[in-house]
Amino acid sequence: MIRIQIRTGRIEKRELEFDEVFFISSKNNPMNRTSIRHMVVEIGNLAGIRNVHPHRLRHTFASELAFQGASEFEIMKLLGQTSSSMATKYVHSANMASNRVSVVNLIKKK
Repeated sequence: MIRIQIRTGRIEKRELEFDEVFFISSKNNPMNRTSIRHMVVEIGNLAGIRNVHPHRLRHTFASELAFQGASEFEIMKLLGQTSSSMATKYVHSANMASNRVSVVNLIKKK
């Protein structure tokens, strides 16, 4: 369920159709991929964060899911992927990072 603000200001809860507009501009026009990318890059720059773009946000989301223990299947479904190859990489990366943290903690204890 996605909350959609209608132009009248009321909130309507309903299923979002696949081909419906999700992002709209300040002028209530649909935003295309280029407009969305530009907006994300600009917000990143204003926040002082370099190299921010929609794909990086998607990657960060998937990585965080893996770090929090989501399965390959869960990641794959949330990202809308039909193959688990990328989800496998996210889970593997999370496991490697977890192992590095464990080693660092062992060293600190000595």
